[in-house]
Amino acid sequence: MESPWDPEGKGKGEQGQEETASGFFETHLAPTFGAFPFPGEILRKALKQTGGYFPVEIRALPAGTVVHPGVPLFTITAKRLKGKKEKKDEDGNGNENGNDDDGKETSRSPSSSSSSSSSSSSSSSGVPSLVTWLESLLTHSWYPSAVATLSRRARDLIERAFERSCDQGKESFLIPSRLHDFGFRGSTGVEAAVLGGAAHLLSFTGSDTVPACFAAQFGCNAGKAVASSIPATEHSVMTSHGDEDRALEKEIDAFGNGLFACVADSYDYQAFLDRALPLAKRKLDERRAKAKERKEKGEEGKEGGDGDDDNEENENGFFVIRPDSGDPAQAVLSGLEAAAKTFGSDVNSKGFKVIRGAGVIQGDGVTLSKIEEILEKVLEAGFSAENVAFGMGGGLLQAVNRDTMSFATKLCLVVVVAAEKEKKNQAEAEEAKERDGNLKKNLVSFDVMKSPVGDRGKASLPGALAVARDPETGLLTAVPAAALRDREGKGGEEDVFSAWRGLADELELVFDCGLVPSRSKPGFDELRLKVKEQWESTPRVNARGAVHPALREWAEEVRRSGGRKESKWK
Repeated sequence: MESPWDPEGKGKGEQGQEETASGFFETHLAPTFGAFPFPGEILRKALKQTGGYFPVEIRALPAGTVVHPGVPLFTITAKRLKGKKEKKDEDGNGNENGNDDDGKETSRSPSSSSSSSSSSSSSSSGVPSLVTWLESLLTHSWYPSAVATLSRRARDLIERAFERSCDQGKESFLIPSRLHDFGFRGSTGVEAAVLGGAAHLLSFTGSDTVPACFAAQFGCNAGKAVASSIPATEHSVMTSHGDEDRALEKEIDAFGNGLFACVADSYDYQAFLDRALPLAKRKLDERRAKAKERKEKGEEGKEGGDGDDDNEENENGFFVIRPDSGDPAQAVLSGLEAAAKTFGSDVNSKGFKVIRGAGVIQGDGVTLSKIEEILEKVLEAGFSAENVAFGMGGGLLQAVNRDTMSFATKLCLVVVVAAEKEKKNQAEAEEAKERDGNLKKNLVSFDVMKSPVGDRGKASLPGALAVARDPETGLLTAVPAAALRDREGKGGEEDVFSAWRGLADELELVFDCGLVPSRSKPGFDELRLKVKEQWESTPRVNARGAVHPALREWAEEVRRSGGRKESKWK
């Protein structure tokens, strides 16, 4: 991959980009104040040493991972840049753009979900300030994560209703199509629609957000389809004809050999049910009769009188009624009752009615609570959940925000030079720097956290963090990073992390002053399977259950110390 920064200054290059940025920040200021602070000099030095990439290390949970609130999703660690002395030792001459360690405060910046923090570190002056510039960009992961979680919770509700009322239970092949993405037109833009729409497809296959389907299929699944939809009318189709019956007849002529949907409330929903359903039944029966006649004459596959070329085997027209106004639960029940009366129904092994050749999709006012309400009333009325599907638009792609699951990126560790030691032992510090290339002997790390008195729910976690699977439950848990390392001699002190020593940190290295090469990326089908398996196997715990008890206790100690305390675990 080519560097995004041009060290030779060609085109916009480093100089041009920095001038543009500097020019912007010089004018981005409040009245009576100076220019907005922009670390141009630090950025220039850093990017030259890293070939154009931010001097940070980023670790992240793999895509498709299921975690509880409080578990870090990724960490950002500011990396120490080489100083002039080290550059000279490495390439034989001094580098005026090297960055000397001058003992200023350093920082670590994190990210995670639901008011937790994760860790990042540094030991070079100035560079930690660049970490904050990545905070907003990486925190944007809240959006697809929130949509994916909402969609999966909807699937839970639907699966439970299928378990109660369908012969195949939650293993029914119908479930992946029971929540359809109607959200494209309500999205804030194409990019948002792609991110949110693809997240929804981790749990369902139904979608009319075509850009998301295309991106997931060709960008993540080697061209293999990941979504589907069916022919369906909208209000403009129905009103342009002026006659709903004529519009429905034309739709059946064109698409009556399979699934098709028709919006039913352009004028009068109940009148449509009373009038149009018998019409649809008659038209579909006529198609089947013609197909049967062609088959008996040995003419299957030949073009029929209505322009169709279908034989009896694929004459399985299924009429989906779509109400789009009124009380959602009542609209669904009215549609089911009218369809059962017109098309007939059978009673399955669990005692619920399954309508023949028709069903209802509710796409107006759909939320998680409304899905639950509708399904409950459908089952109370004696209908199987398989008679109903849902379409979710703004409620799926727009009714979430960063606070939905309390996403936040917070500072959790700072590394500083002990000032008093610096003054007394400057010679020792220089000797240490000469020997091992850093000020390690002078560095002190502090675990820091946010814990507002007015809202403890916004408290973050302090210190360098890792994520590992609980040895007993398998639950992905936030732990101090030191908990996974082999323990050095501590005398007779109890080791609260003895069972965790040597476990793998689930936060994988994805960026280290540049993209990490040779990282395998799972296909979309693999991600779907992973989400399903992890969602079903992840233990259900309370909001604090996914944070190691020792870390929770330490967080409380740090909070009582004013939110900053010298690191407990080195």
